[in-house]
Amino acid sequence: MIFYFSGTGNSRWAAEQIAALTGDKAHDITKPNDIPELKHQTQIGLVFPVYA
Repeated sequence: MIFYFSGTGNSRWAAEQIAALTGDKAHDITKPNDIPELKHQTQIGLVFPVYA
């Protein structure tokens, strides 16, 4: 399961690419009603922008 936050879409793209490569799903954390059950997840990933 990969959760992401993306202001411009770049982090969403990265999260979707990682999800596709790992056979997982990407979920937007700004939509809390769409968050699936995490009880049986063995790994959770986070993708977010870093501003320098």
